[in-house]
Amino acid sequence: MSRWGAIYAYYEPPRKQTMEEHVRLALEAFSERGALVRYGQSLSPAFYTLLKLGLLLHDFGKVVFSPLARPGEKLWFTGHEVVSGWMAHRLLEGFRGGRILERLGVRGDLVQNGALVLAVLLHHHPMGFPSRLRRLGERARKGSWCRLGRDHVKAFAASVSAPAAQHLSLGGAELEELLLEALGSSEVGCLDICGEAELIYGDLWDKIWLRGTPLSRKLFLLLLQGIVAADYRASQPRGGGAPQSRFAQAVGIFLEHYSGVSSVSEGNSGHIRHT
Repeated sequence: MSRWGAIYAYYEPPRKQTMEEHVRLALEAFSERGALVRYGQSLSPAFYTLLKLGLLLHDFGKVVFSPLARPGEKLWFTGHEVVSGWMAHRLLEGFRGGRILERLGVRGDLVQNGALVLAVLLHHHPMGFPSRLRRLGERARKGSWCRLGRDHVKAFAASVSAPAAQHLSLGGAELEELLLEALGSSEVGCLDICGEAELIYGDLWDKIWLRGTPLSRKLFLLLLQGIVAADYRASQPRGGGAPQSRFAQAVGIFLEHYSGVSSVSEGNSGHIRHT
């Protein structure tokens, strides 16, 4: 798949989860008949497609960290959402941005695009994004490892090609082409990504939330809730007898009522710390 081997969404040996498995499970978390998607579709016919695109991209940034995986050591992905949101913005708004939406049959819209990018940026720690952004920047300054290049993009596209094809009808080669086009150069350093992401976040928080319309806020909140719940559920092990955390219980209740997928709230989700 890549010169690094597997691309991971979670890595704390012996517990590991590949990006392919994580994205597949996340994309299976909501169906068209679920209450969240039905309400989102009433606001925008593109909602379900946008949600699936957000779920495909939400952990894209972890590809930067995967080459650092070492046997027997936990791998931390702190700040991965910064890189994920940056790439989502490049895909939707950057140079030749919007081609992926055209391919998915969605009309480009600044409000919808902004709501999705903001949801991806904030999906991991919605109240702690500035701190996560700062920590990624500080870590990147300590070495030259934190760079996003063409090999990273190719590795990610290959790792999620199956769920992308199944849920968005995007082939692996086509997804790779779109991501490489969005990257726009051979390599971008994480410090540059952090600087751009900080500006993107400030602009979108103002336009979508602070000065946004009821529609923009609703779209953002629905996309954020969907990505947070699906991401958390997809990261948890199946089976086992460990007690559930309160947050895990809340996610289970939320999915039971709003996912439209009968099996998504089953199983154990209490003893893996999401990173």
